[in-house]
Amino acid sequence: MAAGRRMGAKGLAARRALRSLDANRIAPQTEKAMKASRTLLYPTDFSEASRRAIPAIVEWMSGEDRRLILLHVHAPGHQEERRARRRLDEFFGEADGFSNCERVLIGGDPRREIVETCRNVRPEIVFAPAGRPGGISKLWNRSLRAAMIRSASAPLWTRGGVPSPAPNRRVENVAYAVTGHAGWAREAQFAARTAQRLGARLHLLCVARPEEIHDGTLPSDLRLAHPGLAPGQFRRLVESLPMVPSIHFSTGVEAREVPRLIRETGAEIVFAGERHMLTAGLTGYRVNPAMDTLACEVICFPERAPVEMLPGEREARNFAMRPNFVRGD
Repeated sequence: MAAGRRMGAKGLAARRALRSLDANRIAPQTEKAMKASRTLLYPTDFSEASRRAIPAIVEWMSGEDRRLILLHVHAPGHQEERRARRRLDEFFGEADGFSNCERVLIGGDPRREIVETCRNVRPEIVFAPAGRPGGISKLWNRSLRAAMIRSASAPLWTRGGVPSPAPNRRVENVAYAVTGHAGWAREAQFAARTAQRLGARLHLLCVARPEEIHDGTLPSDLRLAHPGLAPGQFRRLVESLPMVPSIHFSTGVEAREVPRLIRETGAEIVFAGERHMLTAGLTGYRVNPAMDTLACEVICFPERAPVEMLPGEREARNFAMRPNFVRGD
């Protein structure tokens, strides 16, 4: 595919093109073929907040061959479409140097169209940085990121509304907050291999219910906050990891305790779950505000992600070889 290929010469045609990604179109992206050709989805509203994902996208595209979709959802109307197409063509010029990049323009409701695109494309990861405190843009409001995690079942990369770290930063700490998902052991292995390849320390963050702790409690006896995690599973996981982790136990509410533990570890990269990232409110789910105050990258694993969509050993190798990561040793 030619570098920087544009899509969306006509808004309606682009909309049909994306919506035609039915079972026949998606089939090459499943199972074996999906492992060979990974898609990164970058929805943008051209705001400064959304631009904060660009350094990470450049890092991810610098590894194995990947497909990047730059997606913008504009308000209905021919005038809005023309204006949006011009801005999309001018946005993120560095992406034209990638071997496989598509610029997709769709008219409609951003929340609905982005979630539908996630379901159709089944990306390896979706890039969705938070808006800046006090100035959250419409696209990157908390409900949209929550919708992508809850409804699209796609792993989500995000950063809070804090200054980005300097390039070529040294990564010394990687943290995994135990999720209890069906594929949680694979998530933990991915975090461990990432830490191992970066020469960083691995931290496992575990939150238990307060009523389960007493003077005679051992770590192997704990049933963590997720009900699907049976006693003994955690001990067996730790024994299977390729490196010895630092284990951080806490009791209480996960939404409050996990961000606190992340700060204690000083982790630059955090792998977390839907339970840690989202909180329920009167208007629905939103991203946990405490997670948006963290000065680190967060990769959120959705609870309903199919096991075959979870990262494996090769993905951990590619993730850790991103050029802006410097080994900690």
